[in-house]
Amino acid sequence: MVLKALKASKMEASWEGPFMVRECMEAVNYLIAFLDPTLKPKVYHVNTLKPFYSREIKVLQFTAQERDNAEWPEGVYYEGKSNSSKKAVSLSITLGHKQQYQIQKLCTSFTPMFSATPGQTERAYHSIDTDDARPHRAQLSRMAPQAKTAIEREIKDMLQMDVIRPSESAWASPVVLVPKPDGEIHFCMDYHKLNAVTYPENYPIPCTDELLEKLGCAQFISTLDLTKRYWQVPLDDPAKERSAFISHVGLYEFNVLPFELRNVPATFQRLVDNLLAGFGEFAVAYLDNIAMVSDSWVEHLQAIFQCIREAGLTVKAKKCQIGLNRVTYLG
Repeated sequence: MVLKALKASKMEASWEGPFMVRECMEAVNYLIAFLDPTLKPKVYHVNTLKPFYSREIKVLQFTAQERDNAEWPEGVYYEGKSNSSKKAVSLSITLGHKQQYQIQKLCTSFTPMFSATPGQTERAYHSIDTDDARPHRAQLSRMAPQAKTAIEREIKDMLQMDVIRPSESAWASPVVLVPKPDGEIHFCMDYHKLNAVTYPENYPIPCTDELLEKLGCAQFISTLDLTKRYWQVPLDDPAKERSAFISHVGLYEFNVLPFELRNVPATFQRLVDNLLAGFGEFAVAYLDNIAMVSDSWVEHLQAIFQCIREAGLTVKAKKCQIGLNRVTYLG
């Protein structure tokens, strides 16, 4: 594989190939031949090359189930509800009987982890450092009846999930409703004034190219997506006060990490990095997207499941892709 500059932008590059190494010119330079016979061979530095791995095509597919009927994937049968001890998840016909049994047994033992309801970990807390900044309190703006109905519905749902609670904070950020392409409304917080006085946290976020490169040489790939992402991380008490938002039905504050706060990615990335510490040979993570690359994927999957369960986190089953030779990751 060769790292080549994009034609549209010379400041950007992408991996292309595979191509053939025709000759080693020096210790660090190689003559590369292209598949297109009209292109002449070209010399590339070793830093712009990487090996290409071809894999045997084995499609091993498993789709786990959620309890919410509306979220169930098409073609998957699930028997039993949360109060039933019997769980049955259909597997791909490409799996052998032994592999079907192994996965079915493994996922049955971790059934509570697959949930559309976000868990809440005790492995991390998010803080908001505003030093001595004075609280900002937004004023209510006029809204259409449809907008008020949407806000009432969202607040009711979040109260039921214990995501928010009534507040007496001196802080108050406004609510923003963002239309979705399907006609629904996305409920958001406008924290730009709070974020402006929040000290930044410089925890590194992984380079996506490096993550994808690691996935490229694996025979089996499995991906997990954590439910509701940041809502599984609690706020500390001072942060709860600063997260308060105002609406026509009252003042509320978050118990968990809202998506719009500054430093949210850093807090969540640190959590998953600590969660996967010791599994670096076969597991990587970009925020809430966890990927495992392994030839013995059942054993490694069990180890990751155990870590997720012990951390009090839940996984969105609809987005799980387990034991495949090709998956959609970070897409």
